[in-house]
Amino acid sequence: MKATMTEKIINYLHGILSHFAEMENDKFDDFRTEIKERFGFEKDFGWNILLNSIFIIQDTELAKESFKEFDLQGPCRHIDIGERYLRLYGLLNSINLQRIAIINLVEIFKIQNKKEIIECFQKLKIIELRHKAAAHSSDFKHTEDNAENDYFVYEISRYELKQDKVRLCLNQKSFEFYDLKKEIENFESFSNNILMEINRKLIKKIFNNQGKYYDDFQLLEEEYKGNLVFKLPNGDNTIVRFK
Repeated sequence: MKATMTEKIINYLHGILSHFAEMENDKFDDFRTEIKERFGFEKDFGWNILLNSIFIIQDTELAKESFKEFDLQGPCRHIDIGERYLRLYGLLNSINLQRIAIINLVEIFKIQNKKEIIECFQKLKIIELRHKAAAHSSDFKHTEDNAENDYFVYEISRYELKQDKVRLCLNQKSFEFYDLKKEIENFESFSNNILMEINRKLIKKIFNNQGKYYDDFQLLEEEYKGNLVFKLPNGDNTIVRFK
């Protein structure tokens, strides 16, 4: 299966950190302490959080890929509504795990506007859907002044779910519709932009924007912009730009 943009970005981050660890590990008696000082982590455990965040994004990306290929039905042709519920809940919570992992990376690398980033994540429709349908369907706390209760309740419409669609029933009287594929694209657009910013900061800090990893990142930037990168038989790269 072709790697997604998210996979390419996070695998690049994983690659340069692995390279850095291999270069530096033998130089110091306490690698985690050195890493803490080099990257400005507040605690030695920052390295563990960093690696965990990368692994979480890599693992949960597989759930998103499965949905994009097989939708909510899954690879089995047998119609099973329970399978659809499992895949929807799993998909939504995988995306939320990615959100948390990316916020951890934002904190670790001290990316600017952390508060705004967190707020923007919360406003994304796919995260809103996760909270309403897969976490707090019976106790969703709202901010409406004139509501008769402090909480709303949500149910997933089984009829629409059988057709790979998502419609929530709010308080048994109104409905909310969600286009999963569209909202996942919106999530990825926002989250990939943050991951690219982390890579930019890291490549400058470790390699001072020089060398092979910097050159590779320039190619990744081209792909991120929507351009095509081809490797020629002689090993050189050529770029087809559309803008």
